Amino acid sequence: MSSEDKYKLAVKKSELDRVVDSLVKEGLEEIKAGFAGYITIRYKELEKILKNSGVYLAEQSIIDALVKEGIVTVETEGRIVVCPKCKNPSIVVMYTCPSCNSVDIEPTLVMSHVVCGYTGLLVDFKKNDELVCPNCKRRLESEEDYTILGRIFYCHSCKRRFANLSVKFKCIICGEDFGPFDALMKKFYRFKVNLDKVGEYIIRRAKEIVVTEFSKEGFNVAEGGSIRGQSGISHKFDYTATLNEITIGIRFMGFGGKYEAIEAEMAGIYGLSIDLADSEVVIVTPMEISSVETESFGNVHIIVFSSLEDFSRRIRETASLILSKYRKLREADVKEGA
Repeated sequence: MSSEDKYKLAVKKSELDRVVDSLVKEGLEEIKAGFAGYITIRYKELEKILKNSGVYLAEQSIIDALVKEGIVTVETEGRIVVCPKCKNPSIVVMYTCPSCNSVDIEPTLVMSHVVCGYTGLLVDFKKNDELVCPNCKRRLESEEDYTILGRIFYCHSCKRRFANLSVKFKCIICGEDFGPFDALMKKFYRFKVNLDKVGEYIIRRAKEIVVTEFSKEGFNVAEGGSIRGQSGISHKFDYTATLNEITIGIRFMGFGGKYEAIEAEMAGIYGLSIDLADSEVVIVTPMEISSVETESFGNVHIIVFSSLEDFSRRIRETASLILSKYRKLREADVKEGA
């Protein structure tokens, strides 16, 4: 089995259509990683999209399909440490003393007593709940009595002071202890949505759906083509479909076009319906035109595009409606002839 076949088995076109519909509906431009539980990497926006679209496939399969279509691009957002033994990301990070390897260390302040000039660590000055200079024994009453010079680490086990500490990890799941060079690093990602590619995918799939659904009903569907009207004018279409005496012209209008141009073209549909009175016309447009009636009439079937899933259903209904119309006309002709 080729990798292409595996891809087709993993994600059906109808499933990817529903995912893209949900992407558009949610208006997502980016899908980022989040963390839950024991540092489990989750892509909550993607989970929501899959749930809303009713697609129950592995997230990686969907991402692979979206990447293949160019709908999303993948960027590495970061890396997390995972256990080299069980590959789990549920890790505890522990700072250790570079001298004795103890984990009983803490960051502390380097302080200088203003009066006597003694310099030491905050732990040296602490006495019960007060700050007392270990050199001159005076109490430090306010922040004006001392100066903070910096920060450093202090080991309670060996009393060493150091600026650079060591790190080790412990896996919560299997208990494995390991150091930085033994750790495995797992990437997590940010997925950016390419809105131009989303639009291209929707138009391409909409056209594929037209071909598929009309072909299922027995129509011979051809890309392009024209239908000659009663006026002698040939009207061009994106697709033409024929079956016996039925001829259908299918036109996509307004996908990426300017509003004024769409409005003018929609206004000309009435004349088109008269000139092609012996044919059927299917108009697909992505928006409602407020000043032009967008309901189907006579031999003109207008589909206002909202989503790929809805479009697939409406194309099936339109093909069925046209077939039913001509079936009734034939039955009427038979009765009249009898």
